Amino acid sequence: MMMMMSRMMMTMMMMMMMMLMTMMMMIRMMIRMMMMMMMMMMMMMMMMVGDDDDDDDDDDDDDDDDDDDE
Repeated sequence: MMMMMSRMMMTMMMMMMMMLMTMMMMIRMMIRMMMMMMMMMMMMMMMMVGDDDDDDDDDDDDDDDDDDDE
């Protein structure tokens, strides 16, 4: 009887360990995906802000040129 119990416990422990390992791997993958998403969002934001700044600069330059002509 004791042998049976110990074997059951061993199998249960193994199952638990496997579950834990898979959970850790899943969490690790999720974190990696989140990091990638954040990086992509940051890149998009930087590009958008950069374009806006360039447009504003161009407008300012045009205004300055007009003032010089006057």
